[in-house]
Amino acid sequence: MKWGGDMASLKPPLDFVIASDVIYAQDNVKDLTETLLALCGDTTRIILAYELRPGSTGWVQHMKEHGLLFQKLPNEELHPTWQADDIGIFIGRKMASSAGET
Repeated sequence: MKWGGDMASLKPPLDFVIASDVIYAQDNVKDLTETLLALCGDTTRIILAYELRPGSTGWVQHMKEHGLLFQKLPNEELHPTWQADDIGIFIGRKMASSAGET
């Protein structure tokens, strides 16, 4: 799939979007955001995992500004086998539209 490309064949909205290692360059965040917005409906849940790198957290704010909300799962909530300080697992969803929004 090309981020930002035509996703009609996937028949959105999807129930879940699971992605790994998709946050590696800040330049890719815009297209990833557009893709997630196109794939997600009000009840879609996004599971996103990636290696935490210096300066790689700006995507959370960018996505929030465009209607996607993410929260990092604390390591304690993960199975001990999957706990790592350099890996982040985030749960996301599309934010509800505000009343009166234009």
